[in-house]
This record gives sequence, C-alpha cells and structure tokens, in this order.
Amino acid sequence: MTKHKISSDCMGPSDALIARLNMEGLEPTGGREVSDLSDVDTAFANGLLRAFDGVVVTDERRSNLPFSAFLKRPANEQIVFGQFDNDVRRFLSARNAAEVGRAVPAKSMNPAALPVINVSRAPGFSFYSGEQFRDIEDFANLKDGAGKTYATISCMHALLNYDIAFISDEKKTLSSMCTAFGTWMRLRANSGITSFVAKTKIAYSDVELSGFFEFPKDIDFTDASPPADEDRIFANLIQVSVIAQVLVAYSVRPTNTVVEVVSGVR
Repeated sequence: MTKHKISSDCMGPSDALIARLNMEGLEPTGGREVSDLSDVDTAFANGLLRAFDGVVVTDERRSNLPFSAFLKRPANEQIVFGQFDNDVRRFLSARNAAEVGRAVPAKSMNPAALPVINVSRAPGFSFYSGEQFRDIEDFANLKDGAGKTYATISCMHALLNYDIAFISDEKKTLSSMCTAFGTWMRLRANSGITSFVAKTKIAYSDVELSGFFEFPKDIDFTDASPPADEDRIFANLIQVSVIAQVLVAYSVRPTNTVVEVVSGVR
C-alpha cells in the first residue's frame, strides 16, 4: 500500500485531515497473451454449413438427385477447411491421396466424393485500418473469483480473406449449391445479420471473438473449373473478407494507494 499526502496552503503549524481516499490501481507484470485466429477460422467454416440448414429438394427429377444427396451428408463430407489450397485439381488429388471422405486411388478424381466445398485461407493477413472499427486499448478487464482484476484486454481487428470453392461433377448441382449459399448470405445481410461469434480462450478465461463480413452483400462467383481434358469437374470460387477481433490480454496486479487530503489550520 502506498500513501500520499496532499496539503492545501498551510495557515499554521498543524495539519487537519480533510479526507482519506483509497484509490485502486493496476500494475503491469509484463506478461502478454494474444488470441488465436484459428478459432475464427473454425467458427467461419462451421457457420457456412448453416447455409444449407433446412434446404430441401422437392423436384424429383434425376438432375436434382446429387444435390439432394449432398444435403443429407454428414458435415465433414460437405465441407473441408484448411487442409488444402484453393486450386481445384490439386485439392481433389490431394484429398483423395490422403483418403479423406470416400477414399479411392490418388490418380482418380473420385466423383463419389462430390459435390464438396473447400474453404481455405492463406497465411497472410493484414490489420484492419478502415473507418468501420478502431483499436480499443481499454476494451475489458478479466477478474478472478474474488473479483480482483488480473488482466486488462485491448482489442484490434484483422482482415482475413477466405476462398470458398464449390466443386461438383455436374453443372446443375454446382448451380444449386451456389444459389443456396448466395441467397442465404444475401437474406442474412438484408436482415442485418452480418457477423458471427468465435469461441476462444485467453488468459485462463473463455471469451468470444466477433467476426464481421466486410461486404456481406457482395456475392460474386468466379468460374474455377479445371480444363476439361481428363475429368468433367465444375467449380465456382468466391472470396469472403472478414474483419475479426484480435484480443491482447496484459497481466496486471491490483495496487492500493491511500491519498490523504489535509489543510493547515491556525
């Protein structure tokens, strides 16, 4: 505990105590921890699967069967994240060679495992410096069970670019996948839903990170189909930019300072 004395102009030899103030403070210990962007990646990929929640196909024509079958697959056979890059041919070859999904020899494109969605993010990223969000130094405090602050939180934002490849061996199925995804994104944006939440752990505490779609209504699919020399594979690629919170926790210890206000008397 530290004690300070503040005096007014002295009017005589003795001091009269006017007030005693207990002031709590925080002293940095030098420790620092930064939240992990991989938790944002996981939440982003898991959120994409909601684009197909509730989607049904009542048109029983044969051309709709592959998309209908895709909707019934387990999540790990609908979407793959982070394991491969966004080059469609290399992705399919590597996926088959690694025996992911319904495994077949690596030289085959394994049409039985299609359609599928591949999500990837290059290691590079930038810190966001636009007008929508700003750095916040005093963002939050973390307290222990006794209610004492043991860490202070600062918040910044990273700009992450995700590549989403929709891949099928049928044009009709590819169109259905992209239409379902695109309308889901647009309708959410029209309703004001332009963010998602990622769960992470920092400074011994479970916290949530917010991710915000930078341009939620910009849905632009680019043809990424490989040359039709060996296999009939069709693919569309879309890039989605996310502004994600990055938290920094600084270790602190509470301090208590007593300030006495005194006045001189005659």
